[in-house]
Amino acid sequence: MCSARISEQIASRMLRRGTGIIGLLAGAAVAACGTGRGSRVSDDLGALYTRQDSVWHAGWRLYSLVGVIDRVGRTAGSLPLTLYEIRDERVSILNDPWGREFRYAPTGTAFELRSAGSDGAFDSGDDIVALARLGRAFPCELRDELQTTRYERIAPLCATGEGTTVYRLCPALNESDRPERIVPATQRDSISATGRRLVRVARAIDGYGREIGTLPETFRGPGIGHRDDRGELPDMWGTIVRYVRAGTAFELRSAGPDRIHGSADDIAVSATLGSSIPCLFRTQWGDEQCWEAPPAC
Repeated sequence: MCSARISEQIASRMLRRGTGIIGLLAGAAVAACGTGRGSRVSDDLGALYTRQDSVWHAGWRLYSLVGVIDRVGRTAGSLPLTLYEIRDERVSILNDPWGREFRYAPTGTAFELRSAGSDGAFDSGDDIVALARLGRAFPCELRDELQTTRYERIAPLCATGEGTTVYRLCPALNESDRPERIVPATQRDSISATGRRLVRVARAIDGYGREIGTLPETFRGPGIGHRDDRGELPDMWGTIVRYVRAGTAFELRSAGPDRIHGSADDIAVSATLGSSIPCLFRTQWGDEQCWEAPPAC
């Protein structure tokens, strides 16, 4: 039987394949279990054979419902007050596998979703709980009686007592890092190709950062291609691209043809999370413009 629980490993694997967080929440996980229903978040995953299957299924529903609530909240500018406000979002997962409605408790920009578990009593030892906040498309924490998952492999941990900046979602940014169509014939071609690649990766980082509410710590995330087996990003000369972030600003830097970081021939792109990133990169000859317009958000 296909486990319905969205574990950290499953989510991480789908992200490496380029599946955006929002797409994952909207039904990609269901498709992975052989019952895909397009953009509908459905509770129809077949028979639940054991109590643990039901616990896994409840966790999957909570994970998915967090994404729906976040999407609705971003559009409205605040969290919905009740789950009834999202019933027109093509959602059929407002009850847990035991047929009881989830308990939803919003507080400011944070919220909790809770299943009473198999015993039907809230706040007992077998509850399944998702802690989340507006501006992050999946839970900060998902826990059941056996384990707690905080998804630190796919996004930074939620800081205690801090809110998350709410950015406008732009799923098209996750498709930004397309393969280079032209094989560079000269060193100047390689410099231009590297600059375009850095722009595409910067846009993909921006798209992913909007979903998780902050810049990722590494090159992980949907839409970021060209990575090696270690998850690093090489430039056209095989040197690892440097990614430096400071607050909401970040820079991608290639060492250039001489393969020495910090030298005159470095190629760099600077950007800010949540802003439109132009097709512009710095070289030893100054700023160079390319013609790949940012996607419409």
